[in-house]
Amino acid sequence: MSGLSDETKHYSVITFLLHQAGKGTRLTLLLRNFPTESIYRHMNLYWKGTLVHLKAFIESGLATSR
Repeated sequence: MSGLSDETKHYSVITFLLHQAGKGTRLTLLLRNFPTESIYRHMNLYWKGTLVHLKAFIESGLATSR
């Protein structure tokens, strides 16, 4: 998708950490190793929006009703 060769030096790393927070859970998202400025900007834009929707979905209660 990026046009870069399939080598580990071109991989971005996404880490999800879950921590107990009172009666709930805190999600920490860590992103690192952006091979280009363009990839950094894309990931930043994508995850900002995704986290807003993920939070809304979880807080709606639909995530636990399945």
